[in-house]
Amino acid sequence: MSITVNFKKDLPYKGTKTDWRTTQGQISLMIENFARSVDEIELNGIAWATNTRFGDVLQFELNVTREGVKKRLGFEFKPPDLFQYVGRGRDRKQVPAKDQAYRLLFWYLKDKLQAVRYGLIPIERELEAQILVSLPDGSKATLGDIIAGYIENDALNALPAPAKKEDPPDDKPKEVNAEFKVVEE
Repeated sequence: MSITVNFKKDLPYKGTKTDWRTTQGQISLMIENFARSVDEIELNGIAWATNTRFGDVLQFELNVTREGVKKRLGFEFKPPDLFQYVGRGRDRKQVPAKDQAYRLLFWYLKDKLQAVRYGLIPIERELEAQILVSLPDGSKATLGDIIAGYIENDALNALPAPAKKEDPPDDKPKEVNAEFKVVEE
């Protein structure tokens, strides 16, 4: 799901001199550096894709190790569709603001990844809405898109309750009251 935003006044990062391609490279490098700096996370790959239906899409996959268990998580981000007005009078028109959209995505991801790096929140929680999941029909969607569909259909109460975690086994021996019978054969 992509969000289109039209600003009546100044566009965020309006004065940026950084081209969107440069920012794209900076985002990729930031994700690589993040994965190298966190012990329980390793990067599997980063891909940028462009298609006519969804525009630009960033996807990356991480191996996240928790309590000795390695989980593979895929994430998907789409820069927002930002537009700005150029020209005056009859020549005034609306054009995509791709440089600004990528700067916005860069700073958004930087803040999220820093929160994970410094231990404020686990990556699964911080980037929860962007986790990619495979659906029964073979397609893929983000958790955020799935939940948004439930919200649109006013069906949040149809979601199943989360599974309860079992308590870890207690290492102490337990007392058991039992009667023993001696059986002779």
